[in-house]
Amino acid sequence: MSSLDTRTLVDRIADALRLEVMTGQLEPGSRVRQEDVASRLGVSRTPLREALRRLQAEGWFESHARQGIVVAGVSVEEVAALGTARLALEPVAARIAAATHSEEAANRLRTLVLERHSKDVYLHPTDFQQLNTDYHLEIYGAGPEWPATELTKLTVSVWEKFSRYRFSYGRDEQHVLLSSEEHQDIARLWLARDAEGTEKAMAGHILSSITNQIYSIAPDYEPTGPLRAICERYGLADQLTRRP
Repeated sequence: MSSLDTRTLVDRIADALRLEVMTGQLEPGSRVRQEDVASRLGVSRTPLREALRRLQAEGWFESHARQGIVVAGVSVEEVAALGTARLALEPVAARIAAATHSEEAANRLRTLVLERHSKDVYLHPTDFQQLNTDYHLEIYGAGPEWPATELTKLTVSVWEKFSRYRFSYGRDEQHVLLSSEEHQDIARLWLARDAEGTEKAMAGHILSSITNQIYSIAPDYEPTGPLRAICERYGLADQLTRRP
């Protein structure tokens, strides 16, 4: 951890553990041995325990009487709940950024699409995860160069919580190539300041990821309630029940 990092030690530990969950280094259901984590991160147990308490409150870890602290398991109900939140937040954030972005932001997106979206990115799942995150946050106006807003802070929070479900998607060549193609289509709309087109295309793109995760966990699951309602907003109810 860099001595120039202005985050608190607890913040840095929490961020490091979130990343390990998001990239699959810490797998769902696995036990967290605090002495091993403290040694690996080069920190003491006291700030580690505080970071773990914070992450438990956020839903990343769970505490069990016999096992101690474990990585939170996967749940189709959680995917549906997070998916509903993603569809409520991310397409709207993309719409706003499409209409208001600067030329500097446009150049950053062009770099992401033209230089970093390569056809062999699926060979490096962690690299794809980072590229995917950088792309989406730029599209949403939520990247580090953008001023933070209440909308973008909520968007990033939900994006990060969904990330632990996203890693298996990044290991599949077909899904990565399809995602890369959709990224380029959305970027064209965004760069042209087509706010409405960007919002609708992003909603469809997000729903593809959500349904992939839902049916990989529970093939017979029937989405209803809030998720169906938000899909109907974008005319995507039929896509919701289409198995991958």
